[in-house]
Amino acid sequence: MGIQRALLRALLWMLALAAAAGVMAVFISTEVMVRVGGTALVTAVACGLAMPVSRRLDETATRAGALVGLVSIVTAYVVASAAIWIETMLGWRTSSRLALTALVVVVCGQIAGVLVSLVRPGAGRTAARAGLCADSAAAALFVGGVWWDAGLFLGDSVSEKLVVTGWWVAGTGVPAALALIGAGARDRPWRWLGAAASAGALAMAVAGVWFIDSDDPTWFILALSVALVIGYANVAVRVPLGDAGVWARLIAVGATATTGGCLTALSYTTSGFHGPGSDTLTRITGAAGIVSACSTISLVVLYRLNRRAPGVSRNVAEIASVRVTCPHCGRARAAAVGESACPGCGLFVTIGVREPRCAACDYSMLGIPGGRCPECGTAVAAAT
Repeated sequence: MGIQRALLRALLWMLALAAAAGVMAVFISTEVMVRVGGTALVTAVACGLAMPVSRRLDETATRAGALVGLVSIVTAYVVASAAIWIETMLGWRTSSRLALTALVVVVCGQIAGVLVSLVRPGAGRTAARAGLCADSAAAALFVGGVWWDAGLFLGDSVSEKLVVTGWWVAGTGVPAALALIGAGARDRPWRWLGAAASAGALAMAVAGVWFIDSDDPTWFILALSVALVIGYANVAVRVPLGDAGVWARLIAVGATATTGGCLTALSYTTSGFHGPGSDTLTRITGAAGIVSACSTISLVVLYRLNRRAPGVSRNVAEIASVRVTCPHCGRARAAAVGESACPGCGLFVTIGVREPRCAACDYSMLGIPGGRCPECGTAVAAAT
């Protein structure tokens, strides 16, 4: 809490400094005051980003990820400050490259911090590693595109290709990571098809950007659609949705698959969307897309409704006492968690409470309805 209060105070002071420097720059019009105001504003943004990240330092499971996030914020802050102050020495182009580099570092660094926290024994370990690899590769490609010889500002083709490749690495990494959630379990082997489809889509995207000049993306759309549908389905079958879960999943996955299939068919029949497509097929695609979007929202709502059973404490640490009956004298009382003595006979009783957790992935099963862990699919009977 002390770190967060310090960051909050620094945020307020930097905002005040930025405002004061901005006002002085308007009336005095000095270049130094503009840079001071810019530095203060960048400092305030860095403090604001560091506040939620610093909260994760208190938990052992998320500490490594929080450190990665904080390092990325500090690195981006130093680079952005350099972009503000060295513009007169190295020119606006170098300053702009530094600013873009800072943006890439802070965005990709925060994503990496979250993924590092998930790289631990459990159902999401393989998925987190795949996402971390994609995030790191995309960040390297973005920075390479920014700093290539001619750079983005002169329209260098290699620079543009590096950036576009980075976007495709990130874009195909998302469905691959979603498909690999729970990869350690033996059920749902079809998830590996999603990972393979993502790899195929990335290979076609890289070939299209660097080697093959093709205007027909049908095979690429097919591979990416398969990857997205399988990743979507793998997530949909894992979340607790209650009694309506079966139908909600079927509608959501079916609508998403229909949308992907119709887009692939449209690309095939129009030679890469270069000609007029079937009006009926276009309407079906639009309708399926609407149903997919609405059913996805319904899955989120059902998940929130079924995440915890009504009346169950959301934090076991908040439980201070338990209603018990003394096994010696039979007196009923509210016994404090820990060691306490029965007021009737003086018998000492030690009471402890803890969350039920899945034996396979350590996911909290407190208040989770259904017969299986929503994280890895292990039977509730195996929970510890």
